[in-house]
Amino acid sequence: MPTTYKPVVILMDDFTSRSLEYSNTTLYDAGYINVVTDYDYYTLDGSSIDGYGDVDSVGTTTYGSLDYYEVPSAVDYSLGGSYFASNTFIGIYGFNAYSYDYLEWVAYESTGNLDVQHGDWVLDAYTSQLDSNVETILIDIDTQIINGVNVINSVQSNIAFAYIDYIITDWITKNDTDVITYVPVVLSASFGGSSLPSPTSYAIQTLIDNFAVIVQSVPNVTTDESGGLSWGDSYSDVINVAAYNVDTGGDSLHGSPTNSDVIDIYANGYVEHSGWDSGWSFGTSFATPRVAAELTNTFVELFDYINNSLTTGEITQKIWSLLEKLITQIM
Repeated sequence: MPTTYKPVVILMDDFTSRSLEYSNTTLYDAGYINVVTDYDYYTLDGSSIDGYGDVDSVGTTTYGSLDYYEVPSAVDYSLGGSYFASNTFIGIYGFNAYSYDYLEWVAYESTGNLDVQHGDWVLDAYTSQLDSNVETILIDIDTQIINGVNVINSVQSNIAFAYIDYIITDWITKNDTDVITYVPVVLSASFGGSSLPSPTSYAIQTLIDNFAVIVQSVPNVTTDESGGLSWGDSYSDVINVAAYNVDTGGDSLHGSPTNSDVIDIYANGYVEHSGWDSGWSFGTSFATPRVAAELTNTFVELFDYINNSLTTGEITQKIWSLLEKLITQIM
């Protein structure tokens, strides 16, 4: 049976667990996986008896390292309803005592789930533009307010970009099968910054070297965001997106990059979602995932053609492997 090729898309932003309500999404978040141990003692202290079957004390027995992990929620929680290890020992009163080890997820400086975050709107704009469900990796980079300005968490950003290849590889390892091969095709980022640190440069170049398309928003037309960094100033392969919308006075809301020539394409920056905040949001941030979605639609059509051609024998797996090598050499 020939291999079936499918695209996978990467969105980097500040997400909450709302984003996991969409189909085909997987969340990677920065934090720690600790080991928490419950203890159950039989206590006979001369005045009272405490039997088995309850939790007498709880403690964190192993602290994990800060990294990005696949998680089913954007908030702290126990990773499982059942323990993964247990032990029997003699308690302080000479009776058997029992310990049970659980995994616990602790997010690093999370913005939490209470408010709708920027990435939730980004994902909503992205999914609304898709023609079909596509597997999507969400890499959560939380935001923080510094001197009254909302900025991305630099610690999370550096880790996420420095290890983006490991995050993607981890997802592919868990989802590839003997007959399905996933190919990272698009990265969408609706943020910039004032500089291009080495982890970000590494991630951009790594994705470009592996033929993924990178889509990034230009800054909005606002005082605090004007003049922000556009990756296209340094990497010609990056597609920078502006919004084609205008305000009630007819003035353009396309964006405010340092270099207007960096804009490659315009898209709709308006997004609606009933029940979220005022029910709508606007910005180049939401025009960008629409472009990412249209690129994804194109890749889906391309992969469908390749898969059908492999199935019908129009091209064989061997020929396709040779074509892959040839394309790699040309690019």
